[in-house]
Amino acid sequence: MARESAYNNLKKPVLEAHNSLRKNFTAEPLTWDDDLADSAQEYAEECEFEHSGISDIGENLAAGYTTPEDAVTAWSNEEDDYKTGKITKDAGHFTQMVWKNTTMVGCGWKECDGILKKGLKQVLLVCHYSPQGNWKDKETVKANVGENVHKSMGTGKIGMVRKVWRSVWGVGAMVVVWCWLQ
Repeated sequence: MARESAYNNLKKPVLEAHNSLRKNFTAEPLTWDDDLADSAQEYAEECEFEHSGISDIGENLAAGYTTPEDAVTAWSNEEDDYKTGKITKDAGHFTQMVWKNTTMVGCGWKECDGILKKGLKQVLLVCHYSPQGNWKDKETVKANVGENVHKSMGTGKIGMVRKVWRSVWGVGAMVVVWCWLQ
């Protein structure tokens, strides 16, 4: 199987998920790197749900999802656990995804039998990043992750109006969907 065809089904959704999130943090888009993808695929083939220990690369792992896209979505959902300037065990995948100094990603996946539960086939997704992110000192984290520019509500009267509008809009949208489903 040619290298390019091996990654076609993974490359587009992984890059789209990463880059749409990175845009919210004013980070440049990642590019796909076949060498990183090769190393990630090689490690995924081992079906081991623990970090590889390869030096000088960042690494995200996910297991227990039915598709690689679901795994990347779970990583991006860690944004809710991110505290500005701190890398925590609950948000480390997310911070690597948006790390500004990281410019390349490559991923591999394998459907593994029993990786989390014996007798159950589940996807193991491995993504490798370069340059590596998630350096622990607070200033480096702030500089490389920062804050989501689209979540900022502002302060004072204008910020309060935005919060109220989003709350009202959210309730209105739920009512419309509920009525449509009836």
